[in-house]
Amino acid sequence: MPIDLIFHPPERFWFSFLLLFLVIPIVLEWRKRKNALSNPEIKLYLSTSRIPATRKRVFWWIAFAAATGFLVAAYANPEMVVTDWERVFEQVRVTVILDISRSMKKAEDVEPNRLEAAKDVVRNLVAALERDPELKGKYKLALIPFSGAALPYYLPFTVSRSEFLSHLESLDTETIAKRGTSLWAALRAYDELLLANPSRDAKTIDLGILISDGGKEEGKKERAILSQAASDLRDPYRAAHFLLSGERIIVRQKEPGRNTVLNTVGIGMAEPVPLKERDKAGNFTGYQHLIEGNPKSPVDTSTLDEQVLKELAKAGGGEYRHFIDRETIFKEFKALILAHRLEADKIPYPRYESARAWFLAPSFIIFYFLFGYGRWLNLVSFKSP
Repeated sequence: MPIDLIFHPPERFWFSFLLLFLVIPIVLEWRKRKNALSNPEIKLYLSTSRIPATRKRVFWWIAFAAATGFLVAAYANPEMVVTDWERVFEQVRVTVILDISRSMKKAEDVEPNRLEAAKDVVRNLVAALERDPELKGKYKLALIPFSGAALPYYLPFTVSRSEFLSHLESLDTETIAKRGTSLWAALRAYDELLLANPSRDAKTIDLGILISDGGKEEGKKERAILSQAASDLRDPYRAAHFLLSGERIIVRQKEPGRNTVLNTVGIGMAEPVPLKERDKAGNFTGYQHLIEGNPKSPVDTSTLDEQVLKELAKAGGGEYRHFIDRETIFKEFKALILAHRLEADKIPYPRYESARAWFLAPSFIIFYFLFGYGRWLNLVSFKSP
C-alpha cells in the first residue's frame, strides 16, 4: 500500500526558517568555549571535570533545535496519504427510477415529505456500496426521474457514487414540467436506457428500483398498457438496431442480451393526505386545490396506491416493499448483488489520515528530557556532594 506524506497548508513551513537562528547560539557557545580553552592561563586553572560541559551544551542546543523542528512540522498539519484499491464490479447494474411528482413533494404523511423519504432510501442503499464490508466496491449506477413524463438519460450508468448522489439531491418537482404520475413513462424510459446502453453479456443483471406513491388516478388509466411495457422491459431478445439512414428500429436478436429485474418501493400511507403548499423557506402557505388558483375548489389529496406497485413488481420479476421495511429492502438488494456481481478491476482510492502524532511524540519526548525529568536529574547530580 503506497504511503505519501503532505503538509497542509505548506505555508506554515515558513516558520521552519526560524530554526536557523538556533544555529547562532550553538556557534557562539562553541567559539566561546574554544577561545576559553585556548588561553593558557585559563587552561592552567580549569578543572578537567568542566571540559565535557561544552559538549553537553552543544548537544542541548541541537536537541532543542530538533524538538522545535518536530513541533513546527506538527503545526504544518501533516497528513498521510494512503491509497486503497477499491474493487470495480461488473454483471450488476442498478437503476433508480424515482417519482418526483407534486404529490411526492407536497404530501407530508411521512417526515418531511414523500420525496425526501424516497431520497433517504436511495442514500442508504448507495451508502451501503461504500460501507458494507461485503458490498463495498464500485458498481454501475443510473438515475431516471419521472412524473407525468420521464427522463431516460438524466444520469446514464456511472461508477461514481458522488456524481450519482449529486444528481439525486438536485431532483425536484421542477425537473420535469409535465404534471401527473405516469408509471408507463417510467417503464418506457427504463427500456430506452437499456436499449441505449446494452450490457456486455447475457449474465449481466439490470436491477431496477422504482420508488413511487403509485399515482392512483394515472395508474388506473395506464394499467391496460403497463403490462406490455413491463413485458418489453423483461424481453431478453429486445435490442436496438440503426439503419444506414441513422434511424433506429427495435429488433429481436438471436441471443439473449438482457436480464432485467424490477422491484418497487411504495412511499407514503394508504389514507388520503392533503397536499400542502410551502414557500422556499419551508413556511406553510396553504393547501393545493384541484383547480389551481381557485381556493374555492376542493383540496387536492393523494393516496398511496400499493396495488399498482405490487402488480408492476410482479410483472417485472421483482418484489414490492413499503419504504418502512428498510431492513428487508436492504437484505434483498444485497443478496441480489452478491449473487450476480463479478470483480472486473481495481482502482486507486486515496484517503487522508492525520500524521501529527509522528512529530508531536518525538518533540514531547525531547522537551521532556530537556526541561522535565532529564533536567531534574541534572540538577540533582549538580547538587550532590
